[in-house]
Amino acid sequence: ETASGSVTLGLESGALATSGSDRRRWLRRGVEQHHLIDPVSGRPAESDLLRVTVAAGSAVEGEVLAKALYLA
Repeated sequence: ETASGSVTLGLESGALATSGSDRRRWLRRGVEQHHLIDPVSGRPAESDLLRVTVAAGSAVEGEVLAKALYLA
């Protein structure tokens, strides 16, 4: 762990991917929104989760799984 509280991991294979609502945010008509869209409502997803991190065989697979788990 570094002084900033971040952790660096070295992987021999595969990838880590994180998806969350704490980045890529904006205000629209005074309401804070984010980029993770609920496929049922078509609106930014509402969740108790801030972010999800997944270990997968590839970065693409990890990104898809992280988003799917966040939305689940």
